[in-house]
Amino acid sequence: MKYDAVIIGGGRSGCAEALRRASDGQKVCLVAAGLTLHSLEPELKGKPYSELHSLTKAGIAVLRGDIVEEVLWGATASDPVRAVKTANGISLEAAEFVLATGRFFSRGLVADMEGVREPVFGADVDFPEDRTKWFDPDFFAPQPFESFGVKTDKAGRILKGGKPVENVFAVGKILGGKLDAGR
Repeated sequence: MKYDAVIIGGGRSGCAEALRRASDGQKVCLVAAGLTLHSLEPELKGKPYSELHSLTKAGIAVLRGDIVEEVLWGATASDPVRAVKTANGISLEAAEFVLATGRFFSRGLVADMEGVREPVFGADVDFPEDRTKWFDPDFFAPQPFESFGVKTDKAGRILKGGKPVENVFAVGKILGGKLDAGR
C-alpha cells in the first residue's frame, strides 16, 4: 500500500501528527501497536472507539494492534527508507515516515547491557555512556533516563550513524528531553 506518510505510534503525538497531515491533504496510515490511540475530539472523549472514529473520519488508515518489524532501506545506506513491513505482513510504502513510538514504557526505546537503542529504524539515541548517570538513587526525584531520546537534525529528521535519514522524522516523547515542536 502506498501513502504520503506512515506514522508509527498511536499515542497522542502520533495521532496528532496523523490528523495534521491528513488535514493537509496527505494520504496517511497510522500503525498503532496497542490500544493507546488518543481521542483528539473533546465531544467524543470517553465514548467507545472514539479515537478510531476521529482518525478514520479524517481518512486515515489505522493498523491497530500491529507493529513495524522490518524497514526496507534504499539501495545504498544514504538512500531514504522505501517501505516498512508490519508483523501482520503488510508492506507500507511512503514518501515520509514518522517515528512517534514513545520511550521506555511503550518500547520506543530499549535499554540493555550494551546501551539504549531505538528498535524500529536504529536511530541514534542521546544518552550518557556511564550507566550510573541513567538514574537518580532517590526514587521520587526526576530520573535522567526520562530525558533520553533519538537524535534529530534541525528539520526533525532522525539521525542514524550521525547522518540524517532523509524521509524519517520523529515527534513526541521519542525525542526525549527535547522540545516536541512537531514538524
